[in-house]
Amino acid sequence: LQAGLAAALLYLLHPYINQFTGRLDHIVPALLLLLAILLYRRPFLSGSALGAAGVLVFYPFFLFPLWIGYYWRK
Repeated sequence: LQAGLAAALLYLLHPYINQFTGRLDHIVPALLLLLAILLYRRPFLSGSALGAAGVLVFYPFFLFPLWIGYYWRK
């Protein structure tokens, strides 16, 4: 399961990384979003990673309602 998810993730990120290889302002927020997903069992760390990604670029702010909705049920 982990290998399949990793392969799917790399497949989805491949065109993005090819275009913006040298642009850290695109890669670092993506890495922080992945870190937020990996740390979903720890809400504070997950939210911190999501917030750090949101500080760097604006598009992770659109994920805050999804993040809050997920943890509201828990």
